[in-house]
Amino acid sequence: MLEVRRATADDYPDMSAMGQEIGLHHHQALPHLITPDAMSEAAFHGLLADSSYSVMLGVDNGEIVGYLIYKVVDVPADEYFYAQRNLYVQEISIYQRHQRKGYGEALMNHAVEAAKAQGVSRVTLRVWAFNQGAVAFYERLGFAAETIMMAREL
Repeated sequence: MLEVRRATADDYPDMSAMGQEIGLHHHQALPHLITPDAMSEAAFHGLLADSSYSVMLGVDNGEIVGYLIYKVVDVPADEYFYAQRNLYVQEISIYQRHQRKGYGEALMNHAVEAAKAQGVSRVTLRVWAFNQGAVAFYERLGFAAETIMMAREL
């Protein structure tokens, strides 16, 4: 059973290692946009210090297997949209050696339960179009595309 706990400053080495794995995956797909670098230690400590973010770790039998970073975002109404309160999943990563064991789903379920506990009715996230494995994962969990951002290189 996966334990989900808040990250501490001592968890940076694992966060960095997982970030390096996912960063390299993204960099290989989009080398002109994404660096292969992991989150810096300063940025990690900044997230921990920012009370608007929740930095959570998935731990199984004492071993860190993944992380989840999210925050609640209040979006005001404008002339086109109603006001919204979303839980935005900024990042999720599972060590490659622990993928496809249910840890990602457990962390996403944690995000959904955190949203419910805070009176939030929507969980949102972004996923790169090239990452079809992640797209299929989120769709299996009930997520659906609402917008598609497109780009043209010049």
